[in-house]
Amino acid sequence: MHQQLPAKDSGHSPKKSDDCPVAIWVLLWSILVCTVGGVLGYGFIAGMDDTPDPQLFVRLVAAQGLGANGPCAPPVFELAVDVDRIPEETLYRGPIHFGGGGAMLRVSYRGVILAWGAMPEFTIDVRELGRSAEGVATIVARSEGSIVRQEMRNMIIAEQQAFGSAEFYVEGEAPGLGGHLHCKTYLFQGNETEAPPPCWVQKKRRNY
Repeated sequence: MHQQLPAKDSGHSPKKSDDCPVAIWVLLWSILVCTVGGVLGYGFIAGMDDTPDPQLFVRLVAAQGLGANGPCAPPVFELAVDVDRIPEETLYRGPIHFGGGGAMLRVSYRGVILAWGAMPEFTIDVRELGRSAEGVATIVARSEGSIVRQEMRNMIIAEQQAFGSAEFYVEGEAPGLGGHLHCKTYLFQGNETEAPPPCWVQKKRRNY
């Protein structure tokens, strides 16, 4: 005689097995969404890292202690930092911070360091400055207790008379740049006749 199983035993408990394909699809879909999101997020971050840095320029505004007939005093250089070609991508990356942290810049002439000064921290924000700005930072470089030799002062003056300006070199580590900053700047005999070339940064190698 056929015996009917209890309802709890005769029911289709395999409903769980019916739900397995749905659960698998949900799991696969979640994995796909996470993978795509991770790839897009990495691409966005990588794109931000690949955003070019703005161009920096160092202008020699004034100098003391270099004249042939002036008093024998330690040299003082007043430098201004200008910026150009601020990438529009910085709207998404946010303001860029440079300098500070004890960063020092050295001023030299023909390989001889004449003075040095602290590079203050400054911020470059395309929303406030636009694509370019002058005088975003000021640096005063000094040489405590030493003067420029008369021979070198004569060389500087001779270069100014021959070319209208004397070329100086400014370099040093600057936080936010990811390397060593190298700049050329000019001390003009009269009015400024040309802008200094853009600085370049010798990037540090990343350790992987």
